[in-house]
Amino acid sequence: MVNRAWRRGMLGSVRLGLATALGSKPESILILPVDHPAVRPDTVRSLAGTMNEALGAFRGRRERDQFRYALIPRHRRRRGHPIALSAALASAIAADRGAEDLSDAVRRNARLVGFLDVTDPGVLRNRNAPTRR
Repeated sequence: MVNRAWRRGMLGSVRLGLATALGSKPESILILPVDHPAVRPDTVRSLAGTMNEALGAFRGRRERDQFRYALIPRHRRRRGHPIALSAALASAIAADRGAEDLSDAVRRNARLVGFLDVTDPGVLRNRNAPTRR
């Protein structure tokens, strides 16, 4: 799959990826940008486990399937990546054409945003390099 509109920003790629991932009917999805390669595996496991605990708090599948929740890692009070999304929130973001970027899409569509404090500085390390011409 190729995002032909990549020049419009990362959100287009995120939407395309979410739409594809939702086809397999997951309970949640982690978004890990490629420019954050230093995230530790334990951090990913912690995010996934915490998201599973949050979703597991619902007794009924219907309520869980409608829960628009984002879980964002924080290191030293600064937010980072990857972020975990419930399937309902992922679906809403994939369909939202009015958001400017991923943060805006989460703000516009999440019913609840949680933060997971981590000791992993990799959640903040963006390795994005300027394009050379």
